[in-house]
Order: sequence, then structure tokens, then C-alpha cells
Amino acid sequence: MGRRKCAVVGVALVLAVLLGGCGSDTTVSPTTPTTRTDVATSRSLESSPAESTPLSSAPVSTSEATATSSNPWPDDFTPEQVAASQAAIEAFTNSVRVYNEARQNPVAQDWSLEIRQYTMPPRSDTIINEIVMFAQNGVQAVGDIKYGSPTVTVVTGNSVTLTACRDSSGTDIVNSSGDSVLASAVRPPYLAKISLSTSESVWKLASESVKYRVPC
Repeated sequence: MGRRKCAVVGVALVLAVLLGGCGSDTTVSPTTPTTRTDVATSRSLESSPAESTPLSSAPVSTSEATATSSNPWPDDFTPEQVAASQAAIEAFTNSVRVYNEARQNPVAQDWSLEIRQYTMPPRSDTIINEIVMFAQNGVQAVGDIKYGSPTVTVVTGNSVTLTACRDSSGTDIVNSSGDSVLASAVRPPYLAKISLSTSESVWKLASESVKYRVPC
């Protein structure tokens, strides 16, 4: 009983990393304090793997700019770049939706299929492991992690890069009694850089990095 209590407390503190900020830029997960639990594992849950190399395909075009119109991509994008941007934003939106749903009800179902539908390895494996950890330790998320103003900055080949304001300030991790297992911490929104790639002509989230020194 004592060992299980320590394990749950340790894991709970690790989960604080998922919601809070750090003192330096880091590569993102699924979101402040360090614990004796495996820091490398906890960091991987807040930080996605390094951006993957785009899958080989005939390049569509390359562009890097800042959106200046009402559309979340630059005005000078070609029709092909616009289509890629739209598909990538939709895929990212769905990946975030599934991620929030899984964290809020980790025992509802096997989330692996839905997660892999919108997210590619190794990031999908990291997220799945996080959801399994939630279920095993009887905790769940409250509130959604939100990404405001997703804006495409680069379209090259079968890869799209976008930025968004990542906000986890309205979220928490609670136990079966509804009590928070996180230490109190101010979690302001930070800038996130997101990469998506195509897998068999389907756009999927490949990686995400949160710039903790760049509030938004």
C-alpha cells in the first residue's frame, strides 16, 4: 500500500510537467516542478520528439512567411500550399481534440487507434504511453489544452510547419476523488511550433516544440 501511494504521488508530480512551463526552450507531449521520478520520461510527455524528416515525395513547393491576411497562411501561397495548409490545420485540430478527450477519460476505451489516426510515431507512442499512465494511476485531466491562432509558416514537400499559442492554464490533473495532484503553478501560454507530415496521403501530427521563453 505504501509503495503504491509513493508511486502515485511520484507520477502525479511528473504530470505537473505536462501542464507547466520550464526555464528553457524544450521539445514537446502530451504538457513544473521536477521530481525523483524519471525526469527524462516526464519531459518526453510534455515534449514531443524532434521534428521528423519529411517523407519522400515530389516537392510541392517551399515557402516561409508570416500570414498577413484573414487566412492562417501567407497571402502569396500557391493553391497547392493553401490546400496543404488547410489539411494540416484540420489534422492538427483533430489530434488535439483526441488528445484532450483521452486525457480526460483515459479508461473509457483503447485510445491508441484514434491517436494514431491523427498522430504519427514516435509522438503517437509517447501520447499513448501517457494515457496508459493516467489510467494505471487513477488520474485524469480536467479542462482542455488549447492552441490559439494556429498559423502556417512553412510548406515544403509533404511537410507543413505552423505556430500556435499553447495554453494549459485552464487544466488540471485530478485523482478519483477529484483532488488535484499537481503543485500550484502559474502556467502562462507559450508559443508552440508544430510540424505535420503526410503518411500515405493522410496528414498527421509529427512533432511539437514549445518555446517556454516565448510567451504569447
